[in-house]
Amino acid sequence: MGSPEAPSNRPDYDQPLKRLVTRAPQGFLELIAPGLTWQGELSPELPAASRQADIVWKVARADGHTGVLHVELQTKVDADIAMRVAEYGTRIWLREKLSVRSIVVFLRRAQTLPQPPLVVHWMDDVQEEESFRYPFRVMRLWDFPRERVLAAGNYPLWPLASLMADTTVENTLAVAERLAAAPLPRAEQHELSSTLMLLATVNLPVDALFDAIRRHPIMEDIIEESGFAQYFRQRGREEGREEGREDGQRQMTRLALEGRFGPLPADLLAALNTATTGILLEIVAHVSTDSPEQVRQRLGMG
Repeated sequence: MGSPEAPSNRPDYDQPLKRLVTRAPQGFLELIAPGLTWQGELSPELPAASRQADIVWKVARADGHTGVLHVELQTKVDADIAMRVAEYGTRIWLREKLSVRSIVVFLRRAQTLPQPPLVVHWMDDVQEEESFRYPFRVMRLWDFPRERVLAAGNYPLWPLASLMADTTVENTLAVAERLAAAPLPRAEQHELSSTLMLLATVNLPVDALFDAIRRHPIMEDIIEESGFAQYFRQRGREEGREEGREDGQRQMTRLALEGRFGPLPADLLAALNTATTGILLEIVAHVSTDSPEQVRQRLGMG
């Protein structure tokens, strides 16, 4: 109502009006929203908790119009993903004052995915008017042909091929061979090849993948040098046990982070040891783009 920048001699209408209304809440309801019954007063404070979106880019169309593209990368279907996307998109719009398009990219096959838009009806009654609507798009990476990312020179995106259409152990190794022959520094070849294999474990059997790597001299050397061989061996031995899968996922996440950032501090290692499998998968999915601060946020370390 009143502006905080109003001159000091301007009457303060806010507080007297609020006192009037809150002294007779049911009467005020009958004035502005007949048919509703007052149940109680809720806190008017709206705290702004810290949130971290995956990707936020300023983009432009060919006609020069600009906007914001907001992308969330998901290795599993979170029940609250639509609500989180709406929250992030709304916050981005408020901050940037530019129109926002939100896209959720799913990396792992699932039978049921959220259907946009997010619609909230007044009092959850579908017969009532909508009180909130947020549109977003859903993209299933496994529907995209691998050739979309395997263009010459587009090397940083080649590891995504292991999550795309018609992926097999054989054609994943074929991509690894192409990376080994690409005009890249050896360290970058190793990083991209290791990421390719890590992402391949999202949908392919770990034991079959590791067996294929062991029969492939070039890839075996790359995996051994990257430190992921221990992870593959452990996953191959323990794939049928839940505890083994969790320990393997934790080991994979630690190795992925060490490959990107070097030795990890003690507090980060401790947080990894207590993180859920869902959080570990999210960290691995974003390991090539997240900063150390973003990794800490995903682990709830502030």
